[in-house]
Amino acid sequence: MRYNIDGTGALGIVIGIIGIGYGIYQGYKSSETAKKLDMTIEDLAKKTPVDIQQSVVDRATERAIEREVRIAVNDTAKAVRSDAQDEIKREVGKAVNAVYEDLSKDVVDRISEQVAKIDEYALKEKITKEAEKMILKKFDGELDGVLGLFQHNLRTVSKIHDNIESALTGRKDDDDGGFSFKLVRG
Repeated sequence: MRYNIDGTGALGIVIGIIGIGYGIYQGYKSSETAKKLDMTIEDLAKKTPVDIQQSVVDRATERAIEREVRIAVNDTAKAVRSDAQDEIKREVGKAVNAVYEDLSKDVVDRISEQVAKIDEYALKEKITKEAEKMILKKFDGELDGVLGLFQHNLRTVSKIHDNIESALTGRKDDDDGGFSFKLVRG
């Protein structure tokens, strides 16, 4: 297989090879500079004395101690508070359990005394009266309507009765505006 490379292609290949070579050279040069710089920094650190005043060291130490003491005190206070609460809960539970039987017996006795004092007849009377009031209150409006209807029907029956009576006795009574009929024996 043969490749045909013209002048532009050859120039591109040459420039590419030169670029790769230049990149490799610059990488090597950077690496050497970094090594020299590291050695210089280390030498400088070894040769340069650092003076920190004792008061600065003391102040930093005191602050660190105060912070640690505060944290320890807070943790201890939380633990003591939690333990105290747990202990109080246990003691209260024991005390309640200890007096529960006595309290429950007293409560049962008192309730029994109160129930024994209840007058059944008076209670039934009171309940009956209250029930009557509630029923009357509930059906009051409905009963008024039923009463009105009953009275209307009663008037109608009364008119019919009066007309029948008038017809049977032969008396004519048209004054009430009602109707009349006559029975004829045949």
